[in-house]
Amino acid sequence: FLSTSTSTYTFTYLLMKPYKYDLIALFLFTILALTVTFPVIFNMSKLIYGYPDDTLGTIWGIWRDGNVSLQIKDFLLFPSLNYETGDYNIYIHTLWPIMNFLTNEIFTWNLFSIFNFILSAFFMYLLVKYLTKNRIAAFISGLIYGFCPHICVQSFNHIAIAAIQWMPLYILFLLKLVFEGNYKNAVLCGVFYALVVFSNPYYGYYMLLFTVIFVVFLGLPRFFQKLAMTKRACGQQRSNLKLLKLAGVAFLSSLIIAVPLNYKVIKTVFSKSKDKPAVYTRPLEGLRFSSARPKDFLLPPRTNPVLKNISKPFMSPDFGSMIDHTLYLGYTPMIL
Repeated sequence: FLSTSTSTYTFTYLLMKPYKYDLIALFLFTILALTVTFPVIFNMSKLIYGYPDDTLGTIWGIWRDGNVSLQIKDFLLFPSLNYETGDYNIYIHTLWPIMNFLTNEIFTWNLFSIFNFILSAFFMYLLVKYLTKNRIAAFISGLIYGFCPHICVQSFNHIAIAAIQWMPLYILFLLKLVFEGNYKNAVLCGVFYALVVFSNPYYGYYMLLFTVIFVVFLGLPRFFQKLAMTKRACGQQRSNLKLLKLAGVAFLSSLIIAVPLNYKVIKTVFSKSKDKPAVYTRPLEGLRFSSARPKDFLLPPRTNPVLKNISKPFMSPDFGSMIDHTLYLGYTPMIL
């Protein structure tokens, strides 16, 4: 028995050794997330990490959909195809009701709030580690991204907007698709883009813009190289063809996952019905109210314990304004 236990420990240690520092980073991010959301961890089923506004509406929605989306036939046939309203989200209307069935709606809200912090920080850590090969820089980047004022404040009210964790992972596998060039990375790139869209369609739009800019930036040097053709032109063409195939695989992977599960949303967006949910029919005044301004990136939020008084003369006292306009980047990150 002792020999078996020793062998199992040795095998586990050798298996995990290459990931030792990554696990330490993940552990530290977890401790910090539990600290930020304290004391929720001690009463996950009754305390709410949030403000009594849209938070309560979302929690009510989790409770309501727990009575609808958990039928096995609906889950297997994609609940989005039968969901009554057009405002469908894979998290809120499928995954969260499952969690609600196992626990309760408040526990579900708190669990996803905590994991938003942990995964956002850790996935940014993985991205920066891939780019810089420097774990310290990666850890600091994870701290800046995963615990930025934007996610902290949005977690009070809009948990889906606080779900920024999948964007770094999508960018990571987009880079791997381009620079390592294999079909596994292409499929994962597509899967993680679908997860970005599932968490929040706004972020799917942002990542689409990022991808277009990235492709243009990547393609310009090759365009100028073609102006001075060399003997390696055939090899370059084969490389470009493989890259196009990989991009096609990533696109199809994302499409196969995202379209069925967002069918109802897509149908509602293009519908001419006057019965659309309010989220699809907001007037331009709402756009002007909620849109970011340059000062939002520079002014500390009202929740900042040290610098909050700097921003008061320039900010609306409205709570909704505070939530939507907390985009402070931080002076230290900007300097770095």
